[in-house]
Amino acid sequence: MLGGRESSVLIQPPKRVDSETLCLMLARLSDIFAAPNRMYLRYWLPLILTLSLTSGECDLTPRYDSVVPGNVTGISCQEDHTPNMTSSRCVLLCHAALGCRAAVAVCSSSACFCTHCADIFNIDFEAVGVESHLKGRIFAEYLAFPPGRLIPIPNGLSVGQVIRVRVKLASYSTRLLLLTQENANIAFSMAFRFYSKSIVRNSYIKGWGPEERSKPHFNFSPGQEIEVLYIVKSTEYVVYINSENFFAFEHRVHDLHSIKNIQIDSMNSAGSLIHVFITD
Repeated sequence: MLGGRESSVLIQPPKRVDSETLCLMLARLSDIFAAPNRMYLRYWLPLILTLSLTSGECDLTPRYDSVVPGNVTGISCQEDHTPNMTSSRCVLLCHAALGCRAAVAVCSSSACFCTHCADIFNIDFEAVGVESHLKGRIFAEYLAFPPGRLIPIPNGLSVGQVIRVRVKLASYSTRLLLLTQENANIAFSMAFRFYSKSIVRNSYIKGWGPEERSKPHFNFSPGQEIEVLYIVKSTEYVVYINSENFFAFEHRVHDLHSIKNIQIDSMNSAGSLIHVFITD
């Protein structure tokens, strides 16, 4: 009773936010706070904590969006038929979803078609009108060598991952190594040797194995910046250099999760590591 009259207040139940919208909100906020300017963090932090507690389906770890000029295909891919899809929304949905490693957006003047992939199998760098985005992290950037630079891979490798290494080649020799835990074995060694104009692949498991030297060409020069991209498959690594499919190297260390480090080094000359990017 209020003032001698009954008063009834109709309480509207809160609208339920679907998990996709919630993840989008959280991913957008995470992107904002990953930026250098975080002056609004104190205002939004309570909201982020509240939203985070209400959904376990969102991946909020800060990620780097690595753009690939081509079409990424995978073993486990799903098309997203959300109305009014855009390229940026396609990427943001991938960043917010657990298990998504790549977002592929094919856009026309009227609409965008979005595909999300968990395990990357192939990259067609010659595809036209396709924009692919890899979700992952930059583990190191802007480091000079020698001395050899060791970059940890906290969870080891797994099938479907992509490694992108951008490096400035030393004038004599540059090596890219995938090492097992505690550097006991070299799972994959790739050496650019200018003195023999070769790219030598090998592994060291209680001793060096047979070398592999076949290649389409050796059109590289000392001091050149190149990008080496590995696709980790179930039986082999497929290696692209500057978006060109160069060769494959069969696994000699089959426990991929034991491969915990990447090392970049050189002999008798200096080079520099631009960055190492690895998908989730």
